[in-house]
Amino acid sequence: AVVSTQSTWKAVVSTQSTWKAVVSTQSTWEAVVSTQSTWEAVVSTQSTWGSVVLPMPPKTKLRVCVFANAKHAEECGPAGVDCLLVEDLRKFKRNKTKVKALAKQYDAFIASSTLIRQVPRLLGPTLNKIGKFPSALSPNEKVEKKIIELQSTIKFQLKFKAGMPMALACAIGNVNMSQEQIETNLTVAVNFLVSLLKKGWQNIKRIHIKSTMGPPQRIFGI
Repeated sequence: AVVSTQSTWKAVVSTQSTWKAVVSTQSTWEAVVSTQSTWEAVVSTQSTWGSVVLPMPPKTKLRVCVFANAKHAEECGPAGVDCLLVEDLRKFKRNKTKVKALAKQYDAFIASSTLIRQVPRLLGPTLNKIGKFPSALSPNEKVEKKIIELQSTIKFQLKFKAGMPMALACAIGNVNMSQEQIETNLTVAVNFLVSLLKKGWQNIKRIHIKSTMGPPQRIFGI
């Protein structure tokens, strides 16, 4: 793994011989993986997806808002986390414009399990349509621990189309982490991705690692 003076690390996966760098916010590092052969050889369903929790949280600047019940609202204050109660959610009145404005302020949402079923009724389908429907927070879970889990979770999702280069990205580290921690996260991320591919490592052609604005560094493949 190559360590630089930029800010966070990201992992990018692309198929065939071309790839497109994914630019993230707040100076992020990226690893680029190219898969060889055509889309038919990668996965029969023409798509692959999955998520894995990394050993170290790479997305430490993740902006999270909690739709909280009374118990979880008490935890949000000391943790410095924004929260909205049922009364606050009712004020949106399912207004798409207001809900979209809320979604732009945060990268992810968490909802107490006692409230999560009320979210579609109070806010409408907007959060689900834009891929930001809240994760459930059980009564026994701590808000701070759940946020660390979100910061450590990366998702791989890729749809295949014949003749088109394909890429996906995920954060794998930041400059506050040691090189060993970044290498560990990168290993876990790539091995998990390989497990999703039909032919495993045979579908991997190249792996690069790069910062958001920096040049790619090839660490695997020709």
